Amino acid sequence: GKLSCVHLSGKKYGQMAERVGLTGKKFPCFAIADGSVNYPLDEATAIEGDALVQYVADFVAGALTPTVKSEAIPEEHTVDGLTTLVGDSIKDLAFDEEKNVLIK
Repeated sequence: GKLSCVHLSGKKYGQMAERVGLTGKKFPCFAIADGSVNYPLDEATAIEGDALVQYVADFVAGALTPTVKSEAIPEEHTVDGLTTLVGDSIKDLAFDEEKNVLIK
């Protein structure tokens, strides 16, 4: 198979929800952990058969975007010549092949 599913008790293993990118405050919840990359289902989405089937199909098709733990993207990236990179902006700012970038 392409995916194994495990059910965990929210009371006993609630901290696991946070590890995979969920808040850990709403149960039931659903996420796919693929090694160190996590794909949490939006917690506002009802945990129902059709929604889960579609989410898993999107994962298998490579159509999901992984969640990255990150601070919010700053309104201004560059202040006084210093650019702040966060998890949600590093790809756009640091891996632009048109720019020379040094990360320190």
